[in-house]
Amino acid sequence: MTVRPRTTSAFVAISAIVLATGASAFEPTGSEVGDHMLKLFEASGAKDLAYGSVTHAPGSVAFVGLTGTLTDQGEQFAMKVGNMKLDGAALQAGEKLKVETFELSGFSVTSQKFSLSADTLTARGTIFPSLSAVKSGTGSYRSGSVYESSTVSGLAISTSDGLYLPVSEFKVTNANYLDTIPRQTRLSATNVELSTKNLPSGPFQQSLKDLGYEQIRFDLTAQSSWDDATGIMELPVFRITGTDLADLSVSFKLGGWTPDLLASLTTLDPNNDQQTQELLGKLQSTSINNLAIEVANKSVVDRVLDQQSQKAGIDRSDFVEKTITSLNVPLTFLKNPKFQQMISSQLKAFLSDPKSLRIQAAPASPIPVAQLVGMAMVSPQAIPDMLSVTIEALQQ
Repeated sequence: MTVRPRTTSAFVAISAIVLATGASAFEPTGSEVGDHMLKLFEASGAKDLAYGSVTHAPGSVAFVGLTGTLTDQGEQFAMKVGNMKLDGAALQAGEKLKVETFELSGFSVTSQKFSLSADTLTARGTIFPSLSAVKSGTGSYRSGSVYESSTVSGLAISTSDGLYLPVSEFKVTNANYLDTIPRQTRLSATNVELSTKNLPSGPFQQSLKDLGYEQIRFDLTAQSSWDDATGIMELPVFRITGTDLADLSVSFKLGGWTPDLLASLTTLDPNNDQQTQELLGKLQSTSINNLAIEVANKSVVDRVLDQQSQKAGIDRSDFVEKTITSLNVPLTFLKNPKFQQMISSQLKAFLSDPKSLRIQAAPASPIPVAQLVGMAMVSPQAIPDMLSVTIEALQQ
């Protein structure tokens, strides 16, 4: 699916989830561009904006020590920006602010329960929406900025219940926009670290510890495209690489994703039941062309099998055989003997020698979602055959 980050500014990304609360006075900067940028923040819900110092020249402005407050669902957030710089900036017709290079450093948004921070953010080729567009937006769909690229380094998320999630770098590049929707997108996240020491106490943390994990590192890459003329949306690459855990790869090709449907999706107010129902109706006209999911084991499957077979007091191969046998009765509820046999045989092959498992839906022609919904109500056991679903244990 085409990835559509809703802003280039990490600050606006957070403040965009806040309902507009009206403007608050700030000290004029002496720069048309600088004042307009602060007004954009206010239109997104910021209050009490202040800065330590500001310098400006034609087409550029730099802030030092920018602060403000936000309120979301009764919770107050403090915003801090060490430095913010706009270069190659100019107001266009319709009061849209175009910025060649937008930079933040030392950024954070913090409440008693949640904190997001970043060392730096650099966005290029940015066009911010007009003030009226930001004010008229709802919820997290307030922004509508477009940009060529955005890179965040030293990103970290933490919560009061003990979560700390650092990401070395997060990058998005977009191209060939239709209004505010990019037709091509590339995304990557590098060195996402999940440590058992930095997780909330609970079953998930304990499960990782029981499996012998102290720290897991992920990398993520994705590439997507959208053809507004044909309505084809394609995700040829979505991959999460988990060191010493597993790799997950997903790809798909979908049809029926018209500009009207995407506009409805990107402007949806989740609290508006009528909009939600209208969107669900439009989704009925989309189709599934193909879908593939592959999981490549690094060590997690072996760890689980070793752990469970030891608990059961039996050999690992016997545990696999017992597990597959125990699935025979539940599988009969699928009422599709051929598909049941495929699941049983391929799952046994995978668990006996866990390399990778691939699930694919490749119908001869696109299957409308409305047809799938109808089949699910009348004859759900026929869905695997309709989608030509295959499951295969790959020894690679």
